Amino acid sequence: MASFNESIKNFNNRYYRFFLKVALYPKWMGYQNLRFKQSYLPAIHKYSKESKSLPIIIFEIIKLTLKFRCLPYHYFRYALYRRQFSFVDVSKFYPETLFYYKILPKINNNYVLLDDKNIFESMIKGSGLRYAQTVLKKKNGCVYDQHGNRIVRQSQLQNTLDLIGHTVIFCKPASYSSGGKGIFTIQKQELSWLNEENRIFDLEFLQTEMHGDWILQLPLENAKEIARIHNDSVNSFRVLTVFRPDGGSKVIYVSLKLGTSDTITDNAHTGGLYVGVDHQTGQLLGRGYDEDLNEYDMHPVSKIPFKDIRISRVSEIVEYANRAAGLFSDLTIVGWDIALCDDGPYFLEGNSSSGLTIYQRPFKGLQKLMDEIKDLIK
Repeated sequence: MASFNESIKNFNNRYYRFFLKVALYPKWMGYQNLRFKQSYLPAIHKYSKESKSLPIIIFEIIKLTLKFRCLPYHYFRYALYRRQFSFVDVSKFYPETLFYYKILPKINNNYVLLDDKNIFESMIKGSGLRYAQTVLKKKNGCVYDQHGNRIVRQSQLQNTLDLIGHTVIFCKPASYSSGGKGIFTIQKQELSWLNEENRIFDLEFLQTEMHGDWILQLPLENAKEIARIHNDSVNSFRVLTVFRPDGGSKVIYVSLKLGTSDTITDNAHTGGLYVGVDHQTGQLLGRGYDEDLNEYDMHPVSKIPFKDIRISRVSEIVEYANRAAGLFSDLTIVGWDIALCDDGPYFLEGNSSSGLTIYQRPFKGLQKLMDEIKDLIK
């Protein structure tokens, strides 16, 4: 059996990246083309007065294609055709294709430790770190309460919900979800719990309508200095760490994700925006971004200018991220989602394939990260 397991490990190490490209590359290209149509193309018209000349744009696209050996969709994703970006600036931005398909598979292992939220919760709580309180879990078709007791009857489920003392619960897909996709809430209405479509949430709904694995958690409350910016969603920090066994963990970038009036989550993919944070001082970098290449000097709801905001407790966020990075040492690069509450930071999740836009736009590329890992990816 040991030799069989060793063979499986060697097979994965040798062929994983190849099969990853074959299986997922067509889907990735389709996604890129869709995003080009939905967001990048409208932005070209919006920034037409700021654009470089067509010969320069073509020349830069050719140079990027040769440099990175892939189609440079990121040239349009970040509107790098604008005159404000010299080619030196443009060269500091990296294509997602290169990062996800060539770099990450070399240095990140055991993705399931993060991508399965049930496993992630167990490891975080077992290490004494704070995590949003779990009410229910659904795993492999079985439903459990927060203490691991299996729930097989509606009366058990009702008793569990009645004892929590809250009227709102967040329902999150537990396996391989990202960008806030699939998250919804249930709310208590008199004696029943209802989802957003006013359907009764009960054991039958859990078993027949919620396919796959799920984790149901109580909402967190933003710390006062975060709530004043926007308080209709839980706003979290995306913290990118690099862990090296010979040197420990290092925080590279921190961005603050903020919901808008239309969203219950702070993810850019669901209508939110993000702004860079100087993780030494807590000062916001002054400009926010969304997925449609819009830029903001202030939050669109609260109207508070980002340049006037400094997060006084950013050091707590940095400390928590570094502690977790050491715990998940199989993963060199992780993007942590951490909420700051009045009683301290709480983990929401860890991202083994963290989105790049949330770092590249505020910090003008990925050069700082690439300098940190260049010896690992040769």
